[in-house]
Amino acid sequence: MWSDIDYMQNYRNFIYDSQIAYKGLPDFVNQLHNKNMRYVVILDAGTAARPLPEDNYPEYVDGLNKGVFMTINNNEPFIG
Repeated sequence: MWSDIDYMQNYRNFIYDSQIAYKGLPDFVNQLHNKNMRYVVILDAGTAARPLPEDNYPEYVDGLNKGVFMTINNNEPFIG
């Protein structure tokens, strides 16, 4: 079993929609594992741009602090 972008909460890598679309995902994955099946999460190369601290998206802030994103102009993160 696999899932792509639809598992994400607001297009954020590493964070799934645990309230609505993927509620109960851990239990579902455990059921798959009990049947010797696997679950694959497809990660996207891009990371959602959530620049405001109140958005509470540490992966974005961490990436900014480490300078891992592509930049344009005066070292502004490329958003495309």
